[in-house]
Amino acid sequence: MPLTDEDLVRRYQQGDDQAFDEIYEKYYAPLMRFMTRMCGNTEDAKETLQDAFLSIFRYLGEFRGESSLKNWIYKIAARACWKSKAKGNHAVQSLDDPHSQDPSRHIQPGHEGTYGPGGVNAWQRSPEENVLQEELRRHTREGVASMPYIYKVVLNLRDFEGFSTHEVSQILGIKESTVKVRLHRARSYLREWLKEASLLPE
Repeated sequence: MPLTDEDLVRRYQQGDDQAFDEIYEKYYAPLMRFMTRMCGNTEDAKETLQDAFLSIFRYLGEFRGESSLKNWIYKIAARACWKSKAKGNHAVQSLDDPHSQDPSRHIQPGHEGTYGPGGVNAWQRSPEENVLQEELRRHTREGVASMPYIYKVVLNLRDFEGFSTHEVSQILGIKESTVKVRLHRARSYLREWLKEASLLPE
């Protein structure tokens, strides 16, 4: 049976360095998707993720479990994104890059209607529908990447990563009411972006 996050933290704090390697393996892929959506390209995402894991490694010994390990890790990741943005490292580019991550593939159940059709396997769609779906994904990537940080981070955590409103407020250190306002604005921004691209009805 796989060890829980609590087990891994306890092992690491007892001197088992391999426990950190297991935490790294567990969270690398989802954090890379998160960073790529935040940064807009894979190169900046990799650099920012490296900074985040350095902070995780540095402070994991002091982690006391006031929140879940996952929430704590994403809090560090969000801060790393903000610091990277402040340094001017984020150039929104090459969103058509086949290696870039696709936010629309990670929309949580129940949010498909916010951005457009979803949940249908490619083999079930006609070639024309596949083209439209790819257009939707491309413009969703561009729309998310173009948002101001304060809206983009809330949208990513709430809709793409599946955190609750309460969890997002804890991760970002803001009120739940502020999360709701920023999420509404982010969703509205993305809807308008997709409408301008004629991918959503007026």
